[in-house]
Parts: sequence; C-alpha cells; structure tokens
Amino acid sequence: MTLAQEKHSGTEENDGTVRDRVALVTGGTAGIGAAISYRLASQGAAVAAGYWRNPDRAEDFRAKMLGDFPNRPLTVHHGNIGSPDDCRRVVAETIDQHGRLDILVNNAGITIDKTVAKMGDEDCSGSSRSICPAPSSWRRRPLSR
Repeated sequence: MTLAQEKHSGTEENDGTVRDRVALVTGGTAGIGAAISYRLASQGAAVAAGYWRNPDRAEDFRAKMLGDFPNRPLTVHHGNIGSPDDCRRVVAETIDQHGRLDILVNNAGITIDKTVAKMGDEDCSGSSRSICPAPSSWRRRPLSR
C-alpha cells in the first residue's frame, strides 16, 4: 500500500512491521525526528524520543503525542549523544521503561567512513563529538532486561 492509498483508507494504524515494537528516535522531539516518532506511533510502535537542548519543545511534543496517541506508550529522554554516558543512560531508561528496545533511529547522527561495527568512542573528537558517538554507545548495551 502506498502512502497515498493508506491516507485514503481512513485509518492511521496498519499491520506494519513496527506494531508493538519499541523504537528509540534520537533527536525525536523536533523536525524530522518528531515526524519519524509520529509515524512510528501511528503504525503501532511504542516511542522513546530523545532530545538535548529544548525541554519546552520536548514537553510540547510529548503533550501532542499523548493527545494524538493516548494509548500508545511514549517516553521522552534528555541526553547529549555526544556523551557516551548519556547514550548508555538513555538506552537503559528506554529498556527499563518499555521492557526492551527493538528499533534505533539514529536521527541525530553523522556519517563516518567506517562501518558502525568498527566505530568506537575514540573515532569521535573535536566538533563532530557532539553528534557522532551514539552508534558505538548504543550497541554496547544489551537491548532487553
């Protein structure tokens, strides 16, 4: 079904592959990240949305999501993905509050000329440090309780 066909079907929810999955969206409370979070929730996913700088916007996002999807699990997490400790904490919070983590949308990320499996904290320094360490920090934590 195309997006246009889905809109004409009269239903927001469908039987997509994200139904009943837990998704963590970095930068998930604004812009493209908020649109991704909204779309995941509309398809049945529980959403954990990350933000760093704007708590008022994050709260507005949370209120809108809870209004639009009152029965859908939603959490909002503050953290700087430039901090490996924050990354680990947000993953741990997501797992603690949702029971597991199935999907990571690294919306607040950067492309590095390495595969994610070969990246480490040391690959991120200087100005790119604020957006780069997340992939190595996420994958080092077990993704369920």
